[in-house]
Amino acid sequence: MVAVIVWLFPFVRTALAHYGFPDDLLVIGYTGSIVILDIAEVAGNAISGESNSAWDEDLNLTVEGAAQALLMEEVAASPRRIWLFNLAVVLFALMFLVLWKLPAGLALVALALIDNSIAVGMWRFGLFHLRACFVE
Repeated sequence: MVAVIVWLFPFVRTALAHYGFPDDLLVIGYTGSIVILDIAEVAGNAISGESNSAWDEDLNLTVEGAAQALLMEEVAASPRRIWLFNLAVVLFALMFLVLWKLPAGLALVALALIDNSIAVGMWRFGLFHLRACFVE
């Protein structure tokens, strides 16, 4: 599989060359896209009924609207998991945009700030939920 991915890169580079993307940005975008596709390929197994957990489910919550239609199609995904996947895609697009529009030094600083803000946000989110578990 890796050989096929490496073999396809010159064709993708040739197809995108007329848009004026720098080579380093093409490599980063291609690698990131392959990673997302690899994760999406096995995501069905991770959230399927065989390994689905009820840790993030509120069994008293009623589902309405578009989420109800989605869940009625027997998709083994909770609304929280859908939001997390969408957040990951948005952050990937933000990373790609930062790398494309900013010079290398500023892009590195911007990506470090984005990573640190995500880490701090997740740390606070985790502490909030841990405290909520111990209060009950």
